[in-house]
Amino acid sequence: MYLFISVFFIVFVLNFSGFLFGYFLKTDRFTDIIYSLSFVCAVIAGLIFFQNIFLPHLILSGMVILWAVRLGAFLFSRIHKMKTDKRFDSMRNSFLKFGGFWLLQAISISILILPVLFIIEKSDFQIGIFQWFGILIFGIGFLIESISDFQKSKFKLIHPDKLFTKGLYSWVQYPNYLGEIMVWVGIFVFGVNIYEGAEWLGIISPLWIFILLRYISGIPLVEQKRDKVYSQNSEYKAYTQNTPKLI
Repeated sequence: MYLFISVFFIVFVLNFSGFLFGYFLKTDRFTDIIYSLSFVCAVIAGLIFFQNIFLPHLILSGMVILWAVRLGAFLFSRIHKMKTDKRFDSMRNSFLKFGGFWLLQAISISILILPVLFIIEKSDFQIGIFQWFGILIFGIGFLIESISDFQKSKFKLIHPDKLFTKGLYSWVQYPNYLGEIMVWVGIFVFGVNIYEGAEWLGIISPLWIFILLRYISGIPLVEQKRDKVYSQNSEYKAYTQNTPKLI
């Protein structure tokens, strides 16, 4: 258990440091890069602490690191262009509100990484059908998230004030969030044949990312922003009425 606590300690130290830099320097540049870096550090620490470095562990760790590096690079590039993240306009100057966001981020990372740590803790096991199925779900989710981010960012470079409803966004309103949810479902499924007892609590990981994106910090914040900008736009009203949010 102390090894799990050690990993979580690393996550909280990283996010507390990011909070201090962000609050006192009044910058949003650290938020997303710290988020991604936390996953990378947690996985590497888990491999070192548990000393189980076999092929399945390396594959799973590679999946998480690949996702984190891709997302971190994309978000860092975006905030570098935007300079500020409007999500924090109402909390950036409040020590408690801004700190609350970083605390929620650290807790979320700790929850999401749980099944990864449960799997890394296990001794050598073979790659079977569940592992391949988990990789497949992860791969599809990774592609959906990556492609949707690319499509929207490319469009916004030319039309920053227009609503993007093409590509994957013509299928669902939030394909990037759908992809992210699938990523964590795939990671959980990777270990469904080796979880034992309390380790099944790892299912909270995909459940939490769904709740977080659907009801807390994902879709609600985006919709609040979009409603202000496009509330009088007939195309926007038709899009939201006729296009499902996630599925």
